[in-house]
Amino acid sequence: MQGIRDSISFMNDKFEDIKKEQQSSNESVKKLELENIELKTTIQQISERLVNLEQQSRSNNLEVQCVPENKNENLASTRLRDQLLAAVVNYNRINPQEKLNSSHLGYAGLKSPVYVVEHLSPNNKALHAAARIKAKEMNYKYVWVRNGKIFVRKNEGAELIQIRNKNSLSKII
Repeated sequence: MQGIRDSISFMNDKFEDIKKEQQSSNESVKKLELENIELKTTIQQISERLVNLEQQSRSNNLEVQCVPENKNENLASTRLRDQLLAAVVNYNRINPQEKLNSSHLGYAGLKSPVYVVEHLSPNNKALHAAARIKAKEMNYKYVWVRNGKIFVRKNEGAELIQIRNKNSLSKII
């Protein structure tokens, strides 16, 4: 009988040891899960800051698309950039049948449209494209970029929505 009691006592001690190790492991896993969540949040915040810095570094730039490159081009200031952008928008609004095209810039031959847009970071350029696609699918009338930020609006009187990242595309409903 004593041998059985010693054996049961020994097994009970081993069980308690295993139970303590299991509890310790569970606590470690919970701490690691919390740390993982904090690290993911930090990475997300740093990623957003990086995207903002990339965009801010382009704040003085315009991107003129569909025009042959000129090696003597010079950067524009933010004020000059905004004036040029507003002038192009105004010109296209006043002349809907003859929007800005290559002939206006002195290029002979076949007229091709010329687009003047803010110089977006690669991430914002992809996000802008995704926003345009989603807005078109959901029948939104307006998608635009202002100071490197992407906005959408369903129609004239609707509230504007800022698209900050891929998750905010879900706001386009």
